[in-house]
Amino acid sequence: MDTRRKTVVILLSIFYLIIFYQFAYRPLRKKARILRNDLIQIKLQLVEIKRAVNRLADLEKEVRDLKEKLVSEERKLFTRGEINNFISELTSSLQKEGVEVVSLNFREDNQEKPYPPVILEIFVRGNYHRIASFISRLENRGKLESIQFFTLERISLSPVTVLGRIRLELRIKEG
Repeated sequence: MDTRRKTVVILLSIFYLIIFYQFAYRPLRKKARILRNDLIQIKLQLVEIKRAVNRLADLEKEVRDLKEKLVSEERKLFTRGEINNFISELTSSLQKEGVEVVSLNFREDNQEKPYPPVILEIFVRGNYHRIASFISRLENRGKLESIQFFTLERISLSPVTVLGRIRLELRIKEG
């Protein structure tokens, strides 16, 4: 009976091991494998998130820099009130230089937004060197958007008297 009992105990143990393996260990092992794969996926996603956060920080810095640049560039733009002052200063400084303002044309292009251009065309007559000096100072002014072009043409036998045409484009900030 002792042998029989041992055999039964061994068979029952084997049976319990098989049951445990089938219904407890295998499902747990399968779950562990799934969880391990999920963990790997989460780690990969975390790496991607960290990259996105770093890129976001870079983009935020870039946006801040662009906003600062925009504010800096907007300071260079004219307000509508400053245009009239600019034209007055322009004509008076030309006259102080001894350069005659023959005509001055002004037109605004309201179609272009948000900073509509004002085209200013000035015809001047005077000494070549004084006109050239004036144009050089005008370029270094700071608020001027651009001198689109200028031409100088000798109009008398005197080599220094010229007729000049200066075309400026000024940008206006709204508000």
